[in-house]
Amino acid sequence: MRVEALSLREIFELKIFIPPYKQDYVWREKVCKELLEDIFSGFEGKMYMGSLEFLKCEDGCEIIDGLQRLGTLSLILKTLGIESGFGELGVEEEKIKKFISEKLREKVGIGECIMKNLEFCCVFYDSDDECPSFDKKQSKEQEAYERIKIYHLGKMIEKNEGEIENYSKKFDEIVQRADGRRGRKLFYELLSLGRVWIRDKSSERVRGDEGFSEWVYQEFCPNIGKEFERFRAVSYQDMGILRDFGEGRGFFEYLFYFDSLLDKVEEMSIWRELKKHSKYLRFIYELMMLVYLDKFRESNLAIAHLWIFRCVYSLPLQQKITRSSARDWGKELLAILYHSGSEREAIFRLSKKIESNKKKEKLKNKELYTIKTKEREQYHIPKFGGEQ
Repeated sequence: MRVEALSLREIFELKIFIPPYKQDYVWREKVCKELLEDIFSGFEGKMYMGSLEFLKCEDGCEIIDGLQRLGTLSLILKTLGIESGFGELGVEEEKIKKFISEKLREKVGIGECIMKNLEFCCVFYDSDDECPSFDKKQSKEQEAYERIKIYHLGKMIEKNEGEIENYSKKFDEIVQRADGRRGRKLFYELLSLGRVWIRDKSSERVRGDEGFSEWVYQEFCPNIGKEFERFRAVSYQDMGILRDFGEGRGFFEYLFYFDSLLDKVEEMSIWRELKKHSKYLRFIYELMMLVYLDKFRESNLAIAHLWIFRCVYSLPLQQKITRSSARDWGKELLAILYHSGSEREAIFRLSKKIESNKKKEKLKNKELYTIKTKEREQYHIPKFGGEQ
């Protein structure tokens, strides 16, 4: 895959095909009017017009996403006597040209402006397997994080931030790790659920819910209307996992940062043991460790991770582990950790959540819950219910 910022002139210099499986171009006066108004508002300078997706083929490129915009722009140019070479769209052009001509009256030089100043984030896929939009071959979740990536690359182009290729390449390297599971883990579990659970304790959102992937997209690409443009101030406090990463470069740096923290978690010996046991509690432990490392860096990591582990894995002593019980337990623990002002306060408050098991119930997979006696005594970590 390659990502480039291209002007409309450069795009029309490509040999673009409309694949047979694509939905036909549909002319809509309202869309054309809005597009022209956008062009008029940026008549004097560069204008970012969103993203386009292409699939490379033997003789050129097939358009995968963006047919309606490119089709409308080609008709506008045709009305001005400029041939785009985009191909036949199968519409009644004379009626459309009349509508466009009335809107373009007295707009001298608008054709050159459109060709030169309109800029797009163009994504070129090398094969249909690589393209998330192609023939619905990829899952909705994969499509969601590819859409998130393209959105923020487009914002980098819009803000002229540079290094687009580097950020795109690093993003791809992250999401493809662990046979493609790393991207899903960061987007659909740790970061998205961590953010919503801290903001809204009443939320029961979990991966797999209907509309989940679209909700994840909105979490990382919020659709904030122009009426809120004046409110640009960012919090003077570091909000941690809830921080406002903005649009463009800031989003990628946020993602890269938490990916590096997850690397540290996965290097820990306890984490390797957890891979064999409850996936629900492992997820809570990972999320807690990300928040801890972000808030307190590695201040007392050797001790703190044992306390966090001990607290998270005390749930089986209280009730059966299910998706909903793990979710509720995770929200409680996460709120304590996130809202604690110091590491000492966080560990103290977490320790209060550990309830002793009076029945001395025997635990399954007891070896998982056994912390070395030396470490437990040194750090004053309570025993689990079934430990001797």
